[in-house]
Amino acid sequence: MLRTCRFLKSLSYTRGGVISSLTHHRWQPALLQSNIKRSSQVGTLVRHCSSKSALAQQPAETKEQDDATTNWNTIYHFPSIMLTASLKRLKFYPMLCTGIAVPLSIGLGYFDVWSMSTAEVVGAIGFTTTLTLSLFGLITDNLIGFVYCDDRLSKVKISFLDSKGKRQNRIYSVDELVSRTELPKSFLKLYFPVKNHENSDVYKLVHQYGEIYDVHAFNKIFGHEVVTKHTASQCIVPAARMSQYGPHFIEPIVSKEKIDELQKTGDLSKISHVPIKAALSNQNCSVFYDPLVAQFTNYVMKQGNKQLARELVEKGFENIKRLQLERYHLAESEEEKAKIELNPRKLLHQAVENCRPLLQLTPIKRGGVRYQVPVPITEKRSYFLAMKWMLEAVREKERTVHFPEKMAWEILDAAANQGKVVKRKHELHRQCEANRAYAHYRWS
Repeated sequence: MLRTCRFLKSLSYTRGGVISSLTHHRWQPALLQSNIKRSSQVGTLVRHCSSKSALAQQPAETKEQDDATTNWNTIYHFPSIMLTASLKRLKFYPMLCTGIAVPLSIGLGYFDVWSMSTAEVVGAIGFTTTLTLSLFGLITDNLIGFVYCDDRLSKVKISFLDSKGKRQNRIYSVDELVSRTELPKSFLKLYFPVKNHENSDVYKLVHQYGEIYDVHAFNKIFGHEVVTKHTASQCIVPAARMSQYGPHFIEPIVSKEKIDELQKTGDLSKISHVPIKAALSNQNCSVFYDPLVAQFTNYVMKQGNKQLARELVEKGFENIKRLQLERYHLAESEEEKAKIELNPRKLLHQAVENCRPLLQLTPIKRGGVRYQVPVPITEKRSYFLAMKWMLEAVREKERTVHFPEKMAWEILDAAANQGKVVKRKHELHRQCEANRAYAHYRWS
């Protein structure tokens, strides 16, 4: 019994924490604990061996979990990396062909099948091609194709090509990268080297011919002097492509009502020093500007003649005002006068709201049959259909009547929840109700 305990105790010092935990569990726990406390070096060795064995069992899983949980953002890309990888893999085929063709051609030359000069040409072509591709592969070893960083800019993942032309990934801490001042300069300044303190591998980053997606992160990781004027012109901002505004710019606030609300709540002071995008040419902070009226004017316009469309809409509003004033003066009681709306813009808003559909029919093919399936309609689409139906109803009226008068009649009818457009909306809703049995085809 005592010999067995001594044998297991000796194994615990040599094999790590697995056997020591077994002896602690079954064989003389007090004796083994006192021995481990007595010798700090042995305890350190046991902990080191146990941690090393644990890491040896699960190194890939931990690395994959860390890589999967980290949100990597692309900050650099070399566009010709796929072509470079293909050429690097191509160097092995000329080596094999040259190794077979040169002895074969020399043998055929000895047997007088062809001349020795032909064998020399075959050998020269094979050796030249092999040497050229090998030199190209040597120059492009450890060429960086992609560079990723996490959200905190604390880790960097480098994807590069190895000697066989295959993609390899390495994850390093930004603080562990060697400063550029400590590295030798590249030949002809075609690239700048990237190196880590842990290993001797030097990666090649061709920043002058690559695409930098995040200049701020790239400068913080590799240094401010990396991005030159030539490189800055090639930088790409994925968040706002083809735009001069970065992602930190906010949208302009053109409505005076929203500005007053921000002043009352105190949120206006929070964005006082935040860069703001320039307002669009069709945005206006005037009290006379109405987005719905501007959109309605664009729908009235034909062949780009917006001045004529604006004049027609204004004349239509003038006719609405005259008709409503006649009703106002003909009203006998104050209650009737209070119900009459005199603002043409408010009447247009009310007319559009009354004409907006809630559902629409979409053709969906199932089993060779095309069904009209009712689906909900978006808000933008409903506003478009309401104004489109109103203008179609206006243009379908008599051609002898001017457009502003017909528009005024149609807007007043729609505001009162009457007219062709309201009937068309109810007819569409009735068809959707009739086809509700096919509504499940929307998800199938």
